[in-house]
Amino acid sequence: MKLSFAPSTYFRLIGTTAVFVFISGLASAQFLSGFRSKPTTFQVGWNIIDDNRNSYQDILNFKSWYSNALPGKYSAMKTLSGRLKGELNIGFSKMKQSYYKERYVYPGIFTCVDLNFRIQYNPFDKFFDNLYYPRQGHKLLNKISAGGVNIGPIFGLGFTSRTQTVFDRAMTFNFGVVGTYWFVRNKVGITIQSVGKLGLQTPFLRTGSNYIHHSAGIVYVSRGNLYYRSQRYRKAGRRTQNRVRL
Repeated sequence: MKLSFAPSTYFRLIGTTAVFVFISGLASAQFLSGFRSKPTTFQVGWNIIDDNRNSYQDILNFKSWYSNALPGKYSAMKTLSGRLKGELNIGFSKMKQSYYKERYVYPGIFTCVDLNFRIQYNPFDKFFDNLYYPRQGHKLLNKISAGGVNIGPIFGLGFTSRTQTVFDRAMTFNFGVVGTYWFVRNKVGITIQSVGKLGLQTPFLRTGSNYIHHSAGIVYVSRGNLYYRSQRYRKAGRRTQNRVRL
């Protein structure tokens, strides 16, 4: 059966398609432009791995943790919308034969790549703002008042590869918590996070690919937005001075 359309129908289809493509392209361009203009957070840090195949039992047993002296975690984070952030992590560590024992296979490389999302809260901003006194004699408090604290949950997906005899590769579901202390609010700080990683393998929740990934590192925000002090600070007539970056 052959379908036929009047010429006007073809023109309407072509016109509708062109408008749809144009609007989609415009929306994508605006999204990408806005995405690029938002701050980007970079991190260099150290991995602390709990990968003893019983990671969700006795999780505070520091003897089941191992780490390397050199930094092994690198990440970039972008604001997506409001408090929601997207983060790409790449981590690697030198596996220790004394830790992995019979599972160890030379050369012993632990690698993970994660795409995580976090919801960021700033519960102590008002406290830090209130430390500021727009007069002489409180230099230490004024420096501390430039700081801040972020905390929030993390969730996402990842891939982990180990050179070991069992559970050497696995996709993971990630969940955890992160906290950051800012020396200059949302510009330079230190961060600590703990993420549980569930291997998407059977038996789920009990597979040997499950582990806990702790990390600590230094964070730096590029192209931050300006943040102004509290109303008390503004009333002191210092609106355009001593601003800190978000």
